[in-house]
Amino acid sequence: MTYAEVTEWVLGTHGAVFLAALTIYLKYGDPTKLFDRFPQEYKKLQQAVRDKIASDLADQLQSVVRDSTGVRSSILDIDGEYIEEPVDVTKGETYYQSIRDFVTNASGALVDYRRVLDVIKAWRSWAHRLSWSILILVILELVMLVFAVLVLYNANESDKIPVWLALLGSVPTVSVIFGAIVCLVIMHVKQDIVFSLKECYETNS
Repeated sequence: MTYAEVTEWVLGTHGAVFLAALTIYLKYGDPTKLFDRFPQEYKKLQQAVRDKIASDLADQLQSVVRDSTGVRSSILDIDGEYIEEPVDVTKGETYYQSIRDFVTNASGALVDYRRVLDVIKAWRSWAHRLSWSILILVILELVMLVFAVLVLYNANESDKIPVWLALLGSVPTVSVIFGAIVCLVIMHVKQDIVFSLKECYETNS
């Protein structure tokens, strides 16, 4: 391939990638817009799981608190006379047993809540990587275009250049695009986890 052919190929290929990457970045690559798109679903799910845990805990402790309201203990005051004080429900064995039963019965919701927190953290991390990948791709393709123009301006158009050398220049572009695709796949996996949990808790609510 001649320098002219290689330059024409570089300008056509990397020019198209540059325009596509720039359009995607302007529309989706802004971290603020990207981070605000999906986390609303996470917040709703997080609240739904919290409400489920709070409801289960209230149901578990309701009978313990209700039964203890009328119980009073007799103790001696400083003058040696008996007085009555309400029993502290949190110091009884029944209370602790209720807490243990709650942890056992609500272990699924507690695990789900932890999963939601982990998914939120992971999604934001991969969204951040995706945003940077798109920005790096824009910069990389701009550099490739400038380089191609400089080569075309200074080189002899009839000179030959190995095909493998022309293809080698596309390796960084392919690598960055592959990295962006990996980010998208992982983000979709995290979204599927959220949607499946959201369906479950919306049904239960």
